[in-house]
Amino acid sequence: MTSALDPLRPRRALVIVNARAGKKALHLRRDPVAAVRAALDVLPQPFAYDIVVPGSPAEAAAAARDASSAGYDMVVAAGGDGTLSLIAGQLVGADLTLGILPLGSAMNVARSLGIPRDLAAAARLLVEGTPRRIDIGSVNGVYFLETAMIGLTAELFEVGFALDDKQPRRLMGALAQAWRRQPVELRLTVDGRAMNVRAMALTVANTPYTGMEYAVDPDAQVNDGQLDLLVYRHFTKLQLLAHYASTAFGHERRQPRISRLPAREIRIEASQPLPVMADETPAGETPADICVVAGGLTVMAGTSPFLAGAAEAGVAAPRRRVGGPRTARRAAEADDTRQRHGVVRTSAVTGIASFGGLLWNPRII
Repeated sequence: MTSALDPLRPRRALVIVNARAGKKALHLRRDPVAAVRAALDVLPQPFAYDIVVPGSPAEAAAAARDASSAGYDMVVAAGGDGTLSLIAGQLVGADLTLGILPLGSAMNVARSLGIPRDLAAAARLLVEGTPRRIDIGSVNGVYFLETAMIGLTAELFEVGFALDDKQPRRLMGALAQAWRRQPVELRLTVDGRAMNVRAMALTVANTPYTGMEYAVDPDAQVNDGQLDLLVYRHFTKLQLLAHYASTAFGHERRQPRISRLPAREIRIEASQPLPVMADETPAGETPADICVVAGGLTVMAGTSPFLAGAAEAGVAAPRRRVGGPRTARRAAEADDTRQRHGVVRTSAVTGIASFGGLLWNPRII
């Protein structure tokens, strides 16, 4: 696959706008389409673009899938993480470059790629950024940019989505399912190596953040050609909820009880079926077959410590303290926090407390 951004030909972008994105964000005070146009119309030429506002996720996917045959060089996802994941899944292996205009509340992938929340600054990256190959994961045939969740983690995120969407019936069903979850016997095959564990929650991470900016895998890099399997062992439900609450909004919390296994291919088998989520999309149940599509997407990116080989690509990566990446990442997070100062977020602690009866179950896995 070659980069679609050939400097010898004009750039023509299809901008797919989710007009319902950013409802919880104060930084977007007007119509999303008008905000996107205002940011793009001041870009240097040549940059031709067309905007489409799909009426459904299926229409958005079709627009992205057909962009190359329609003569576009770039597809720009203007929306939140769900919009971005949906569109990215249509571009895997295509001769198209993905651009990102952040309209959502969390924007985990944008954060991982050094794309600012400010629309004008993000729009400039469409012409001034560096095309980078990044990885994308696949679980049971469904692509994910951030994480695949298995077991209790999938169920808890389903609770969060139901709360966010204000769907009481869906919320009650998700709570009931999570309440019943107990640890099960798991057989994990990681790059051909088999192991048996007992747990009720697993995460496979491609990016450092997921959901409401939970720092699930602070050491993840989005272009290292592998995924990270996280196994949550010896946690009660309360402890797992508390751990996720402590990592909300990008806060790093190192937990020695979480096993981290880098891998390219993973198979997860369970003694009873466990639900599987690919980002925000249900992906069936276990057994789950998971793999990384290394370099499967080309995306216009900024400067980020979560991009491996930034120096070789001509991007000045932040300086890191000898012995680990935390100093640079905390500096990047401080900059990002300032950029996101005007964003209203749903309180992670309030949301997690709403999970009700899960909190008192003392069973340890």
